[in-house]
Amino acid sequence: MAPDLAPTDEYYRILFAGIEKKCIGKVPRVIAVTSTVKGEGKTTTVTQLGKIAARDFNKRVLLLEGDSKSPQIHLVLGNRPEDGKAISSTLIKGLDVMTLEKVIMNKKINGPAFSNGLKKVIETVSNRYDYILIDCPPILPLVDMQIIAGMVDGILMVIRADGPSRSFVNSALSAIPKEKLLGVVLNGVKTGIPGYGYGYSYV
Repeated sequence: MAPDLAPTDEYYRILFAGIEKKCIGKVPRVIAVTSTVKGEGKTTTVTQLGKIAARDFNKRVLLLEGDSKSPQIHLVLGNRPEDGKAISSTLIKGLDVMTLEKVIMNKKINGPAFSNGLKKVIETVSNRYDYILIDCPPILPLVDMQIIAGMVDGILMVIRADGPSRSFVNSALSAIPKEKLLGVVLNGVKTGIPGYGYGYSYV
């Protein structure tokens, strides 16, 4: 039985199609999803993109936990690491997840050490996937994202409409290399869909 399609799925299909056009010629496609500050919807965005890419575009996708300070992917997906496996499958064909939950519990693994670990993971599994989507930490006030920027093909920025001030957003955007910025997802936009007081736009 096919999964029920939410009204917001179309937004993510449009978003992924736009990303794919910008990533032509890049194999594998390693994309970081970040935000200005915590709580803007980056984890929801990256997990929904992964689902859409695998389910609707038949891509092989790995969702990778990249926020060592506040890991959230396992909470959104409801996945627990399979015994003896670093990478777990999900209910969606083609979509795998690496939460790094056990690794993150070791508080000594953070900053450059954690980022170097992510780089090794990407290098090891990149030939198995069409896309590796990384749920990254917010840009402000941490420096982790600036380290991760050097190991990805592109960066997607999630900004909540009623979130941080314009000056904070500008500071965050200026920290992203212009050649790496794929676009901006504006979250929390009012739409005409009953029961869905939010939306996404891609620029």
